[in-house]
Amino acid sequence: MSVETTQETTVATTPKTAVTWTCTLGGRFYELDVTPGLSTRTVLRVDGQQVHDEKVSGDRRTITLDADRRVEVRLSSLGKVRRATVHDGPVDLDFDAPAGSRAARTQEWGRTHPTLFALRHVVIKGGVIVVALLGLGALVKAVVEPVVRWIAERMPDIPLPDIDLPDIPWPSIPRPDITPPDWLAAFLTWFGQYDHIVKPLLIGLAIALFEIRRQRRQRRLRDSATADSPDEPPTAGDRGAPAP
Repeated sequence: MSVETTQETTVATTPKTAVTWTCTLGGRFYELDVTPGLSTRTVLRVDGQQVHDEKVSGDRRTITLDADRRVEVRLSSLGKVRRATVHDGPVDLDFDAPAGSRAARTQEWGRTHPTLFALRHVVIKGGVIVVALLGLGALVKAVVEPVVRWIAERMPDIPLPDIDLPDIPWPSIPRPDITPPDWLAAFLTWFGQYDHIVKPLLIGLAIALFEIRRQRRQRRLRDSATADSPDEPPTAGDRGAPAP
């Protein structure tokens, strides 16, 4: 007589820890706890008081605090923070990434080199164009072209009727003869041939210029806040939370 024994094994899963992003704007101290995942949890505290706790999916979310203040969070597909910004009336300021993290190093490099960091939008647009052109050409050559040829070879030859359309005497409207300069005509011809490449690059350049201006404005705001604040970091009592 044999006795079978079964053992249940429990696999312990380590819960994902939240990362905290911080920002000081308008005399208020903001703390944003983000727990990445398919359904990312975001917890927002203002001066030590929790004002938001939500666990939803999606790459963007807006936390409205009042008529003038809101926090916008952009997430990656893995639920990590790409950028978080406090909007207080006409002023906006990005959160600071956790010290020592990869996001903090990337953020510091971007603030030190705002122009190069902003031009990544142009590089991304250019890369998308190259991938799209190469990928589309390969797709047409490998799939679409043989299918079109196969259909064309098997289509019956259907004679189309010859219909005489009436000759309508349209009025002749004189148009002004405007001859653009040679350089403008050459540019318009070139732009018409490569507009599918130039337009995305111009969009990326416009986004980059906007980002450069935004980073410069925020740098002046951070420098002003640093000059007006004391050397010591704010304590829990200064932030409105009960001191230990």
